[in-house]
Amino acid sequence: MQSAHEAGHATLAVAVGETVDAVYARIGNQLANGGFLVGFFTRHHSANIRTRLLIASAGAAGELVLTGTWRAENALPDRELLFEEGFSNFDYCVTIAAELLRQNRSLLIAVRDAIKASMCRLGIVSQKRLSPGDLSLVSGEEIANVFRSMGSRRADSSQFDIAIARQRAPEHKANEW
Repeated sequence: MQSAHEAGHATLAVAVGETVDAVYARIGNQLANGGFLVGFFTRHHSANIRTRLLIASAGAAGELVLTGTWRAENALPDRELLFEEGFSNFDYCVTIAAELLRQNRSLLIAVRDAIKASMCRLGIVSQKRLSPGDLSLVSGEEIANVFRSMGSRRADSSQFDIAIARQRAPEHKANEW
């Protein structure tokens, strides 16, 4: 599910015209069972608050579009980012991000598949040959090239209402979508 989450961030960022550096796996310390602590993140650049909110929400939206639900634990850092910016209505943000991702579903699937393939190729799934540090799974250039070659459409975020994103919304559990 983490590949769908990061694919959501990366796909929406490219679709709204932002630059993505890459999707990364951060390999942490080795655990007692011999495995490694692994986290994932997408590095992108956006000065526009509307775009930052949508991209932050797009991780959960990517999970929702591709699997029908999203995991609260995967979205925790994204929710915290919104709250730090003064926005409380994460559900609204995810809903709009999911609508935008559905417009580029083929790209979302292609990015997710590229992330999964990299995770296997680099040994992240089997956790063999790992050492602490950041590993690039898919570059932003690769994602942008796929966007262009698929004829994906630019996402229009004008329907996103900042005032609604600021409102306190009733809390939903991720599996209530």
